[in-house]
Amino acid sequence: LRLFHPKETFVPGIHPTAFVDPTAEVSPDALIMANAVVGKDCVIEAGVRVYPNVTVYDGVKIGAGSVLHSGVSVRENCEIGTNCIVHNNTTIGSDGFGYAKDEERRWLKIPQVGRVVLENDVEIGANTAIDCASVGETRIKTGAKIDNLVQIGHSCTVEEDALICSQTGLAGSSVIGKRVI
Repeated sequence: LRLFHPKETFVPGIHPTAFVDPTAEVSPDALIMANAVVGKDCVIEAGVRVYPNVTVYDGVKIGAGSVLHSGVSVRENCEIGTNCIVHNNTTIGSDGFGYAKDEERRWLKIPQVGRVVLENDVEIGANTAIDCASVGETRIKTGAKIDNLVQIGHSCTVEEDALICSQTGLAGSSVIGKRVI
């Protein structure tokens, strides 16, 4: 199939309806499509493709050759390595589920100030949510593949070349070992 369906080529550039903050560093060899938003102090490396309606928050780094399909959101200060693929409507770096009871026994939201790091050659399926850590980071290591409809909780680690199949949920701080399916 790879022989009959080689990777598509593209013409780099920034669509006129995209918004790229003037402080962002976007490689001239990247493609930013219609209605995409790239925030302050972002770094978008060569060969990156950002499809329509993608939102990249402030301080995000996207490594060379990575692809973000339409509807993806990458929250502040997250990092995506080289040659990663993030499929439609996935959220990278949403708040972890952190609450504590206050003096009146009501739920008090705990600020979630960490980030998510996807190392190199990671693929994330559609409609998956990967929560940022409350402090520190949630890390998806090199070669890991995560299917559609997966929830990765705050402060989790998914080791190298692990596979996580659809409709799986990881509680916060879980660790999935190398090459685990």
